[in-house]
Amino acid sequence: VKQARWHLARAMPAEEELTKAISALDQALARDSTLALAYSNRGDARLVRAQIRLAAGGDAEADFAAAEQDLGRAVEVGAPDIRAWQLLGDVRLQWANFRLQRGLDPQDLVARAITAYDRALEFYPNSPFARYGRGQARGTDAYQRFRARQDPSEPAQGARADFDALIPGPLAAQSLVF
Repeated sequence: VKQARWHLARAMPAEEELTKAISALDQALARDSTLALAYSNRGDARLVRAQIRLAAGGDAEADFAAAEQDLGRAVEVGAPDIRAWQLLGDVRLQWANFRLQRGLDPQDLVARAITAYDRALEFYPNSPFARYGRGQARGTDAYQRFRARQDPSEPAQGARADFDALIPGPLAAQSLVF
């Protein structure tokens, strides 16, 4: 418990710094609402703040929603690389898992996360981060289908293919076991 309190005490200044960064990005976007990188960075900061709040036992629903909105805007105004798409997938997947852990409906967040990772992989097909994220999202989809007594084999096979692509060789077959 002492160690947990120590880590939480260290996270509080980080949350304050994230809030300051978000405020600075708000000001930049007030001057120019077409700055894709500013939207992407603000979405990233909101995702990290959501993670800090979750670690402290707080609610992160509003941060996830705001992060998704920012990253959606970043790709809409033309984010120049895969980063915004990848982060958008991360936000949607983490938000879905947050909702699932609380017994809430994840809505279509998992499917939308997979779509964002697919888009990231269109930019850079060998991105291990996007492939890993998509594998996690497909695994979550398979788990949801299993829990709903539906056939989970399609997303499970997709997850396995994503993870196998990350771990070439004889260990690939052992990378994901359902």
